[in-house]
Amino acid sequence: MNADIGVIGAGIVGLSTAYALLSAGESVRVYERGLPGNAQSGGEARIFRHAHDDSRLVAFARDSRAIWDQWAQRLGRELISADGVVAIGASVEKRLATLERVGGVRARRIEPDELEQRMPLLADYDGPAMLDEAGGAIRTRAAIDGLVGSIGDALVADEVLSVAPTGRGTIEVQTGGDRVEHAGVVVCAGQGTARLARGVGISLPVRSAAHVRVTFDVRERFERLACLQDSSGEFGETGIYAAAMPGNRQYAVGLSETLGLRDDGSFVVASSRVVYESDLIGGTGVS
Repeated sequence: MNADIGVIGAGIVGLSTAYALLSAGESVRVYERGLPGNAQSGGEARIFRHAHDDSRLVAFARDSRAIWDQWAQRLGRELISADGVVAIGASVEKRLATLERVGGVRARRIEPDELEQRMPLLADYDGPAMLDEAGGAIRTRAAIDGLVGSIGDALVADEVLSVAPTGRGTIEVQTGGDRVEHAGVVVCAGQGTARLARGVGISLPVRSAAHVRVTFDVRERFERLACLQDSSGEFGETGIYAAAMPGNRQYAVGLSETLGLRDDGSFVVASSRVVYESDLIGGTGVS
């Protein structure tokens, strides 16, 4: 065996898994058919948030945040912005209660004047609002690049076709040009995870879907620009999530609308919808 553990997929999950295993002294081989972090982890930003309805997810996020801080120090770069996450809508009170019950998370209610400071474009909103102080925008490219540099030659460019038990207590990984046995395999292959898992007898109840996400230029320069969780319905959508790009010159807004996907990644129903939200951020966007 070339390595004890095989990790399939070099997105943020696969790279983080490999980095943690290497830090624990394991030997690891990471398989990636494309450019690391350019599939489901593609883009410049994601939201890190503690405000979940399930207390177990809150606890996981709290513990994960501490790890992100440790890795930021080791890798010598900012991995999560310090701008926080603003949440608005009827779910605020329930989520604050969950955060308080779990403990260890800096979150509090905020009044309209502080909301305007954190998110100037919400100056006219006067409903329930909270600030998740330790939340922020994940610096996706910085994290991907730092992890790739840290795992070095453990990363190999090859497509995994199948995984299967050998009967010898190992797992065989078949790629486009090789067959390799590992003591264990971690599958982090995004849309391909369910297919590969079937090779070891695991059926994952996965439904693939695509979210609408548009990115806007920001007209004014803001030193701080919080991420957003919006369940208020005040702006015609529910389940809005948004994060600033590095430098706060652009703002990416994701909507709750989803489009079904076939196994090959094509849309079940083709969409030509064009979205204009110039009043929301101060730019234009097309999806």
